[in-house]
Amino acid sequence: MKRFLPFLLLMTMLWTAPTAQVQAKKYTVDKVYSTVFFRVRFWKTPFMGRFDNFDAQLDFDPKKLSATKLTATVKVASVNTNNKVRNRVVHSKAFLDGKSHPAMTFKSEKVVKVVKNTFWLAGKLTIKGKTLPVVFRVKFLGEADDPWGSVRAGFSATATLDRTKFGVTFMPKMIGTKVKLIMNIIMTRKKS
Repeated sequence: MKRFLPFLLLMTMLWTAPTAQVQAKKYTVDKVYSTVFFRVRFWKTPFMGRFDNFDAQLDFDPKKLSATKLTATVKVASVNTNNKVRNRVVHSKAFLDGKSHPAMTFKSEKVVKVVKNTFWLAGKLTIKGKTLPVVFRVKFLGEADDPWGSVRAGFSATATLDRTKFGVTFMPKMIGTKVKLIMNIIMTRKKS
């Protein structure tokens, strides 16, 4: 029993000792150097546009991907197709109905590692008032200190969705139903 007592005490100490947890770092999007594009077929030809007004908050630690959390908002009125008339059409009730639904939102729910620095980010995307599951393929491009005292992290992300499932059904023969989202994002955080 005397030999067993030190072992029992050691095990009790290890069992009750507080465990160190990896805290995900909090990032905000750098809107100046980030882009949110979409690509869709128009008369059999790929066509690209973008959204110029968006925001995002990210909790992220590459050593603990399970702690990743992302919320993002894109303003429908910021659609930019390089044509003012076409912008109004995309913003109209026929497409995204920006007057009734001024923002598209995404909230992550789960992350799964694919390979080093690449992961699936699953969550709920809301477009035109309809919320559906969407999975983004995300690549973490690394991070570095900037000259202004912050840390910048680069990400690229893509996802393909069926616009008709979100109630965006206008001109399905002329405009493709599959829309690819393409994002190149720089996130910033304070140095820890």
